[in-house]
Amino acid sequence: GQPAPSGPEMGTAAPGPARAAPRVLVVDDEPAVGEILAKALDAYEVTVAQSGANARALCASGSFDVILCDVSMPGFDGIDLWEALRADGRGLEERMAFMTGGTFTPRAREFFARVSNRCIDKPFGLSSLEELVAAVLRDGRATGFRANE
Repeated sequence: GQPAPSGPEMGTAAPGPARAAPRVLVVDDEPAVGEILAKALDAYEVTVAQSGANARALCASGSFDVILCDVSMPGFDGIDLWEALRADGRGLEERMAFMTGGTFTPRAREFFARVSNRCIDKPFGLSSLEELVAAVLRDGRATGFRANE
């Protein structure tokens, strides 16, 4: 048999509405982090949001297969985004995986004690990131598993 292509093939997509790649939303208030993750995830259709509020608006107008979200951001943070998406009732909060610097506020500790969304600690390697995204795509959700444990 022929090996599966390892990356997107140029010029082979049939015309029409079919999406070539899963959609990933990266939410991080540090522009450099968003840029690095977008480049690292070049096999996917990546959208970067620099705030929880911006991510909320993007989710309201579209859907994403995976949402990688920083926990700590000024204003509307990752926890606020999870709660807003849960309130929408579309199930997008189940596709959220969190990125954290490892320091948890009491609010964040309480949040992670009650939800089972995946969480990855910064700094993380490319292989850990790829495994996380692949697991969410495979399962159709980012819950029920903890990275780095």
